[in-house]
Amino acid sequence: TLDAELAQRSERRRRVPELLEVARDRLQDLGGSSAPFAEGLPEVVAAQAELASLRLEVAQAEIDAYEREVESYDSRGALLSKRRELTMLEVSHQEELTHALREAVHAQQQRELEEDAREAQTMLAELEDTSAESRRLVESLATENQKLADRMIGEEGVTGRIVDLGQKLSRAEKQIADVDGALNNLREQISAVGLVDTVGLMLRRQRANTPDVGMYRRFIRMRQPEIGSVQLQQIQLRQRRQDLVDIDAAIAEITSNIDAEIPEDERTQLQRVLRELLQTQREYLDSLIDDYETYFEKLIDFDARQRRLVESTERLTDFIDARVLWVPSGGVMSSNLTGDA
Repeated sequence: TLDAELAQRSERRRRVPELLEVARDRLQDLGGSSAPFAEGLPEVVAAQAELASLRLEVAQAEIDAYEREVESYDSRGALLSKRRELTMLEVSHQEELTHALREAVHAQQQRELEEDAREAQTMLAELEDTSAESRRLVESLATENQKLADRMIGEEGVTGRIVDLGQKLSRAEKQIADVDGALNNLREQISAVGLVDTVGLMLRRQRANTPDVGMYRRFIRMRQPEIGSVQLQQIQLRQRRQDLVDIDAAIAEITSNIDAEIPEDERTQLQRVLRELLQTQREYLDSLIDDYETYFEKLIDFDARQRRLVESTERLTDFIDARVLWVPSGGVMSSNLTGDA
């Protein structure tokens, strides 16, 4: 990640001046050496002189490389900072677009469901002069459809839960990035200055602001029954959808107990209304199956993110606790950060 690259860059930037000084000392030692070459064959003396010259060239090339590296850090650091800012802006923009799209889809769904409800009331009005049994069948089916609609966009509907979970997922990802970034930052600062008093204060402050691991573990345990419940609802919805593969057969089953002596025109009208309501119900079931699949996937992703948040936080607190007692000042403060269930 960019944060990791920035941390590595900072550590390297701290070490390069030391390496540069070592290289300069090496060059000075090589250049100041006045030891004569061993007497012997001219070829041997020439080879020794060439080797010494190559060592000087290599040492100078090493110095030049370190100096260029130092010069590049300012421009490279500015570029990485801009890239990091741009990445954060792009992520924020994508989250805003995604939220706006979900809100638009939700509003469109609500308009369509309201229109379906009005059409169902119109159908019931058309059956005003029919038998009470026919009206009861239609009202029962219309009520079932309304319940399915409520499961989609009602106050506790799955569409709203998907939006809410998406926002919690984004916050969890940001928390993980913050915790990982805090750990990298602490490592970098301790590497740079050691365990001085100011670092100890920073460690204790960071320890106090870490997420509450115990709270998130409770959230994870509480979420497991919900995951099982969603899986069960998915199975039930698929079964109901399977029962409506053949709408003609479904109509025949619904009307099988109707008085055979009702007028033919009433039976035809009833079958037409039932067909429309069953087709609507099939569409609702298809939408709910898709929505519950999306919700289940997000629920699993959110559960995994919170588990990772717990792991990242424990790495951070372990790192702090292993070092905070080695610097002067008070004890470790308790964590007090709240979060999403």
